[in-house]
Amino acid sequence: MKMKKTLLTTLFIVSCAIGLLAQNFIQMPLPVQTSTFAGNVRGYWFVSPTCFTITGLEVPTDASSGLQNIAVLKLDSNPPTFAVTTNSFTTLFLTQNNPASGIIPVSIQVAVGDIIGIFGNRADVNSYGISPSPSMINGYPITITRLGMQFNLSTTAPQDVWTEAAGSISRVWMYYDTTFAITITYTWQGGTNYSFSNGTNAFTTSVWDYGDGTPLDTAFNPTHTFASPGTYNVCSYLTGTCISDTSCTTIIICPAPALSTFTYATTYPTVDFTDASQNAVTYSWDFGDGSPLDSTANPSHTYATFGLYIVCLTITDTCGGTHTSCQNISVCPALIPVSLGSDVTACGTATLNPQFPNASYLWNTGATTATINATASGNYHVVVTDQNGCSGADTIGVTINLLPIAPLGPDLNYCGNSATLDAQNPGMSYVWSTNATTQTITVTTNGTYTVTITDGLGCSNRDTIVVALLAVPNANLGNDITICQGLTSLSTASGTGYTYLWNTGSTFGSIIINTGGNYWVFVTSSAGCSASDTVLVTMNAPAVSYNETQTLICINASPITLTPGTPAGGVYSGQGVSGTTFDPTLAGLGNKNVIYAVTDSAGCVGRDTSVIVVSTCSGITELNEIGLELFPNPTSGMINVKYTSNVDVITITDALGKIIETILPTTKQLQIDLSKAADGMYFLNVRNEKGIYAMPFMIKK
Repeated sequence: MKMKKTLLTTLFIVSCAIGLLAQNFIQMPLPVQTSTFAGNVRGYWFVSPTCFTITGLEVPTDASSGLQNIAVLKLDSNPPTFAVTTNSFTTLFLTQNNPASGIIPVSIQVAVGDIIGIFGNRADVNSYGISPSPSMINGYPITITRLGMQFNLSTTAPQDVWTEAAGSISRVWMYYDTTFAITITYTWQGGTNYSFSNGTNAFTTSVWDYGDGTPLDTAFNPTHTFASPGTYNVCSYLTGTCISDTSCTTIIICPAPALSTFTYATTYPTVDFTDASQNAVTYSWDFGDGSPLDSTANPSHTYATFGLYIVCLTITDTCGGTHTSCQNISVCPALIPVSLGSDVTACGTATLNPQFPNASYLWNTGATTATINATASGNYHVVVTDQNGCSGADTIGVTINLLPIAPLGPDLNYCGNSATLDAQNPGMSYVWSTNATTQTITVTTNGTYTVTITDGLGCSNRDTIVVALLAVPNANLGNDITICQGLTSLSTASGTGYTYLWNTGSTFGSIIINTGGNYWVFVTSSAGCSASDTVLVTMNAPAVSYNETQTLICINASPITLTPGTPAGGVYSGQGVSGTTFDPTLAGLGNKNVIYAVTDSAGCVGRDTSVIVVSTCSGITELNEIGLELFPNPTSGMINVKYTSNVDVITITDALGKIIETILPTTKQLQIDLSKAADGMYFLNVRNEKGIYAMPFMIKK
């Protein structure tokens, strides 16, 4: 420990050509109070016209007599106008919630041109005066102007400062004097190393002469190492805007400063103390029990009772310097009884307790609690210290066997009438809340189920699960079916909140089908339980073919015998059909569907249809005149057209008269591709100078 040696020299240095004065409290004039304002602090700022020292600050009690809040700032430049703010300043003084009822003494040196800001109020209530306002410092006129920040000074240091040209100042009495008080100090820093200060600030230049022949030093608050012990005359030459003077002092550097330390050994109730100090000339022992001080170097002291004592040794060196060191001494008759018991084997965790209450504890785990829970195998050690500082310790070996894993998992929502619960941990013993002792159980009712699992070492663990059994929807489509070709319906069971998905994409409870194949449905209940079923549908019908060769007939023509269909034995039907004949007169004009149907031995019916066009046959003679031919008819898409007369335009129209093809022929024989046209009745229309000639034909693919 380093010894601090301080010598104080007080100088009074004349400021700004003013004569030497005692420190005074000259009050700078302020305007009278005009109003009050509670909340954010306000103040004032000015530019110093001269050098002076602020000696005191006080908030008048016109607005409040509460605790004082005052701050003094040195701004780098004039503060900006609100709402612009600045933090370019140095806080020279700050007091918050100060209970002083009157002047608060300070010593703040101010140079010519310094921009000074002062904030202040009592209990966050500002005493307002007019701004700007004239004032005076040492006969020099100044203007004080409004200064503010948007915070309470009682809780917040100065920040974000601003000014306004008008408004009000917060009134803070500033007291000043025209002299500076300079205090010269030096402090030992170890060996022959000393630090120095003359109490000036940065605007004063100090030149130091350490009196040992080393070069002059201009550092601010310097540190100097002397080459050897001795007596030195140290001087500080002070120059600056406001001061010019010299101060000297004498410093004695001892060969080795005092440094107190000691050791001790206890043989209850006596403690033997041994001095280990540096450069000690005299000794003063305080044994901490109220007994007289002892001046011997290595005393022995007998205590009347056990306990914790603070023992201090104060020594004096050859230069009169002193140093004191103290230690806490525990004087105990014996180790206090601490017992963790015998080594222990436990399942999962073991609680360790030294069985000594109302003490402090330090475990080798770092814990400081009276008890700890050991969860890993190993040696555990505790030191227990009672209120007198007496200690005891104990160690215990702990073996921790792991608990069986609790395996039932989270609570279970299960779709079905039963659920299997598995305690896992094969080879261990099990006890369920149902009294079952097997590793697995099957539950058929909702409820809470618990299992206790015990391993071969006798360690047990327990787990609990809540089981909710949810109904599964019925997705029964029945047996596979074989039916005749045609429309049929498939359906499954319905229920409140059920949703459905068929492989056809349908989401209804039933579907209509007209082709055979495999059909499945996926049914989901509102609880999220699902079921599915699949059915094979086979649809039978005999293969029937009927292509009528007589597709155009005049309405006045005799009945025709219909072209035979395959297989034989079928039945014809349609307008104008009787048995195997077709009567155009009975059928009437237009396209007539003739259906050929065959029923097989299973009762399934197969059908095919041909179209016969019944026409008035007007223009047949004209068609012969131009030699118009069209073949094949019916066609699967490609037709051949021939004619003998000149033709301007050929068009193909459907039964509704819509033109689907237009041709400008260059020859009297051509082939037309209608493979992209749908099945049905069409007309070939041929135009020449005499008129338009139409011939019907069929497309059947």
